[in-house]
Amino acid sequence: MPPLAAIAPARNALLSVFSVRPTKIASGETYLRELSLQLNDAGWHHVICLLKEPNEVLREYLGGPNVSIDVLPDA
Repeated sequence: MPPLAAIAPARNALLSVFSVRPTKIASGETYLRELSLQLNDAGWHHVICLLKEPNEVLREYLGGPNVSIDVLPDA
């Protein structure tokens, strides 16, 4: 089996855990999007954890080439 570094090269990443159930674009979602854009400019990956799966509109708004969205329902 190849070493992990050969499969998934190391990269800088930030984990943001927000204890919210997103339903609309509000200040928290705007903050996460802006943070993602700035991290992307710096070459960083952004992992966003929320209490529930965002709807299609919010997923598109928050998403980007450097963004992963995960759900932690009991956070």
